Amino acid sequence: MSRFLSFMAGCGAGILAGMVLAPRSGQELRTDISNKVHEGMDKLNVKVEEGRRFVEDQGGIRGVVEKGVERGKNVAKMGMDRVRESVEDGKAKLNDSLEAGKSRLSEAVEAGRTEYEQQRNRDVSGI
Repeated sequence: MSRFLSFMAGCGAGILAGMVLAPRSGQELRTDISNKVHEGMDKLNVKVEEGRRFVEDQGGIRGVVEKGVERGKNVAKMGMDRVRESVEDGKAKLNDSLEAGKSRLSEAVEAGRTEYEQQRNRDVSGI
């Protein structure tokens, strides 16, 4: 919000400087400044009225706050659901990896046992 206010203040200062430096009479300049101020106030009043109507439509300040809290809860719930899904996916992948590793280890042990028995049989038979 502060960037917006800074921008608006800069615009106002630029407009004012342009009006002051413009080659016009003092009366014309004062009239122009007065008109611009009134236009700005009219626009501000319109925006304030729009904001007031919005707040009323939401059930007052309490309604705005309650709806904001509800939206925040919904966003938090969606985030928690995504985290929960990610954790569950991670667990499933880890379990799959562990099972695959156990299977490979069992195959390697069995291959080693078979090779050992074949070598022992060769040694016993003298071949």
